Amino acid sequence: MLSIIVPYYNNPREQISRCIKSLLENGYDDMEIIVVNDGSSEACKQILKETASADSRIRVITQENEGPSSARNTGLREAAGDYIMFVDADDELLAGVMESGMQILLEEKLDLLIGEVVACTEQEHNNGKWPEAKEPFEKKCLKVYEADEMSELKALLIYNSIEVGKTYVGKGPVARIIRRDLCVATPFRTDLTIGEDMVWNQELIAKCRRVGVEEKLWYKYFYNEQSVMHRFTEDVVSQYERQFQYLRKEIDLRDDRIFYHYCRHVSDGLVHVYLLLWSRKEWKASTKERIALKKHLFEEKPWTVLASQRFYDLADRREKIKCFLYRRKLFFLALRMQLN
Repeated sequence: MLSIIVPYYNNPREQISRCIKSLLENGYDDMEIIVVNDGSSEACKQILKETASADSRIRVITQENEGPSSARNTGLREAAGDYIMFVDADDELLAGVMESGMQILLEEKLDLLIGEVVACTEQEHNNGKWPEAKEPFEKKCLKVYEADEMSELKALLIYNSIEVGKTYVGKGPVARIIRRDLCVATPFRTDLTIGEDMVWNQELIAKCRRVGVEEKLWYKYFYNEQSVMHRFTEDVVSQYERQFQYLRKEIDLRDDRIFYHYCRHVSDGLVHVYLLLWSRKEWKASTKERIALKKHLFEEKPWTVLASQRFYDLADRREKIKCFLYRRKLFFLALRMQLN
């Protein structure tokens, strides 16, 4: 059986209904849907009650608000299936994915099978102008990673997603079918609110012997401008430093590909520090506190990897410029000039 875990927090009726409909009408009967209500309002509880009454395969579990990682862990503890999928409450799974995915996973004896994602806005979806409507996705190529090849996959999923035209293979937990035992052994880290998905991917892949990536569209992801990556976040520095600490335990920085992508990820973290903290009016830090933080970011580990000669030697022209700006403590100034 396949267990689909859906973390839910105050999503409007149209979103959760669209999501659940995409699962119920997917064409695969041997499955259960576990919706984990992460402390939603009373009105949203009623929406879930009505949603669950539509089909006996839907279960709703309610907990106090503890975040999506905790909700996914709760769903995983309750799951009865041998295989697991995660779907977000405001997204959609494309038709036929469960049956074809399970068939591939079992035939190829895979621990993990990953499909492609396409990102769109609610407006694009409603107007029928999201990327699939412009360009059909008919690719069905399967790439299997095993043994030494696994480091290639881990490297690709550190800094960025694997882009395939208008679609991509993301770093999150969605668009994946996973062996339950491996999933249970890899809980989401609830002390992370930034980058927990990417850390989870690295920890999970480290336990896998065979991973498949199917070049076929599985999943429709909807932008959320209210996500943590757009909001003022006072603990963004500590969040990234904790994330880097977990990440370094799972990757081999002696591998140049992995080291290069790790450095690019650190660079992205520094950009997010600027966007979510440094440039925000909500941050009421004194001049002394700002000077201390800037000194920390440009003179202390793990950030100083951006000044390393090894990163500079591996970098392309664009990354070399970032390295140059970081070494001279001009990184934030350049960002401000770029954004103004």
